[in-house]
Amino acid sequence: MKKQFITAIIVAAGKSSRMDKAVNKQYIPLDNKPILAYSVERFNANKNIDEIIIVTASHEADLCGKIVLNQIKAKKKIKIVVGADTRQKSVYQGLQNCRPETTTVLIHDGARPFVTDDMIDGCIAQMKAYQACSVGTAAINTIKLVDKNGQVIQTLDRNKLWEVQTPQCFDYEVLFKLHKKADKAGIDDITDDCTLAERAGLKVKMLKGNYANIKITVAQDLVTAQSILKTIKRG
Repeated sequence: MKKQFITAIIVAAGKSSRMDKAVNKQYIPLDNKPILAYSVERFNANKNIDEIIIVTASHEADLCGKIVLNQIKAKKKIKIVVGADTRQKSVYQGLQNCRPETTTVLIHDGARPFVTDDMIDGCIAQMKAYQACSVGTAAINTIKLVDKNGQVIQTLDRNKLWEVQTPQCFDYEVLFKLHKKADKAGIDDITDDCTLAERAGLKVKMLKGNYANIKITVAQDLVTAQSILKTIKRG
């Protein structure tokens, strides 16, 4: 049986257009530490992870090294890779830079600082039965489907709806082939890697995540993140 080698790809190449900050959101300090550093630290400390790849914007590669890696005592090989102009292309860049022995890959948003070992380990465990999985949370609000004019088409069954988070975990060869195929077809607007697996007809497993596993996107999220961090520190 092929020995499992697990790579975590942390995507941090976004433009943060909705944050209205001079620096990308991944490098905004949260309790005096860059947001990105929190997720890197968690994957770095996890016993199942063999390698970490951080995909960052070209103009922030040096910043990533100075601000993030200088604050982390690396236990794993951590590689910084320059991303592209879309999330999908950036993930593909990360996949192309994985070591040849990689068997399993986790994709995680750099702006989600509160990932836990339970999420990481839970995803990895699913690779025994699935080729793709994601953490997420059940919808807690009523969700309506609307047309382009904002008119309601229908109210969706909330009991069947989940809000997708990361990490998402995949058989490496499967995900690499899906990204390669999408790239050749000129598809570059996929914002969720599980969507590629779904379109290919693969079964995707959803795992229960945590409502605290927020993605910091707008300024108000920073306030929420500070509150979550205080709660975590209180245990």
